[in-house]
Amino acid sequence: MDKFDPRIRLFPYYRSESWAYNEFRRWVPPPPNPPPMTEEEKQEAAIYRVNNPPKCHCGVRAKLQRPNIGVPPKFTPFFRCSLKTRDGWPACDFNEYIYGHRSHWPTEEEVREFKSGKKPWPCTTTPSLRCKCGILATKGVVPSELGYGYYCGNSYGEYREGRTCDWEWFEGRYELMLQLGRTKEPWKSRDTLNRKLKIRKDYQVTLPLESFLSGPVLQDLRREYGKKAAEKMHCLLEEEPKQVPTAPHK
Repeated sequence: MDKFDPRIRLFPYYRSESWAYNEFRRWVPPPPNPPPMTEEEKQEAAIYRVNNPPKCHCGVRAKLQRPNIGVPPKFTPFFRCSLKTRDGWPACDFNEYIYGHRSHWPTEEEVREFKSGKKPWPCTTTPSLRCKCGILATKGVVPSELGYGYYCGNSYGEYREGRTCDWEWFEGRYELMLQLGRTKEPWKSRDTLNRKLKIRKDYQVTLPLESFLSGPVLQDLRREYGKKAAEKMHCLLEEEPKQVPTAPHK
């Protein structure tokens, strides 16, 4: 019991970061919240930090992550590690607002709501998904159009413009990638196209202006069945967008 600190209940529980009891040493509470700042102080601090970026835990200058210009901002600009791992994730978990440190501890009013039972303790809830940019992921049809799940939170519009990373996740994605990896052409392209058509129909995804997947599919079709079958398939693809509704995806 000497290893248990009741204050740990004020923070979300991440299963990927849990440790076996015999490997656990001690939970180190985060530093206290920074003093509150006025809007004028935040603006002055932001101007200074943009010209003098802080260093992340790796010892290099942090990268400023901004929301897309021209659309309503989804998040406050923040600094994150500028180095990336081989799979595209930041090398360290450095994360600070453009004007200064983040607040780690909840407010006193939130703590009273936890104790009274009005809100569940954060450690009993599942943490929200974030993309490689460190932004809360957007829910909807993923950019690959292979499923309905989560993708880069910096995107906007019907065609998911403005993405700053290629991360996406949906139920069964890992199994699907394994299945497609074991499938040979041309059936791989055909399976992918059929799945995309089903997703577009189920969620009423707006079709792109260009012919979708016509190049690879037609090449495989021509290789297997000849030129006439490829020309017939090309005509079907040109007629397909007119039959699918053009309402934006959910």
